[in-house]
Amino acid sequence: MEKYIHFLETVRQWNEQGQETVPLVEIVELLIPCILHLENQVGEKNISTIVKKGLDLYNLGPKEVFIKNLNQTFQTKASGTETSPSQWRKRCFCENGSLSLDPIQLRNNNVRACINAINTIIEASILNEHGAMASNLLLAVSKYTDALKLLTKHSKLHDEEIETFQSLIDDFFELWIRIFGSHGVTNYLHMLGAGHVHYFLKNIGACTFTRNKDGRH
Repeated sequence: MEKYIHFLETVRQWNEQGQETVPLVEIVELLIPCILHLENQVGEKNISTIVKKGLDLYNLGPKEVFIKNLNQTFQTKASGTETSPSQWRKRCFCENGSLSLDPIQLRNNNVRACINAINTIIEASILNEHGAMASNLLLAVSKYTDALKLLTKHSKLHDEEIETFQSLIDDFFELWIRIFGSHGVTNYLHMLGAGHVHYFLKNIGACTFTRNKDGRH
């Protein structure tokens, strides 16, 4: 709310100065993406895109078999264990006689658990005859996870770390686009691949929050 009020006051001042449009460059600091939201939504997109590709490629029998095996992988490898499986199930629907999967929607801690188990999810999703694709996916996601480790350090990154972050993202993005094309891209993925997050890290850096006596930031 404080940011919103500040923005309104800034716009009022611009109007008094005769500026009829919002000068985007001057409000870039108000557009800084939330790393937590980025991590969650990119993670959801990555997992959803991989398992959807696996379903499209599956040719060993009814698609229901693929979904059953996939659910077991998630329940025992990602969000649970063999001795204590979770109850999470991948939702699916039938469209024009063909079985499709709903996009994955998870809380951040569940997304992190799935990304930590992404190698197992890839192996369960992509069949052996598509080994080259599976290898590229494993490499791509390893680059992404290494980049996110830097982005979520909870401290300001040094210039060398920022460049390492973007180099890892570039490697990930190139492999990802090669496999999925534009269907694998969201706004947050675009921001990573186009270097927008790199721009914020270089020019704005980390924000420090303090807590008042009443508990507010």
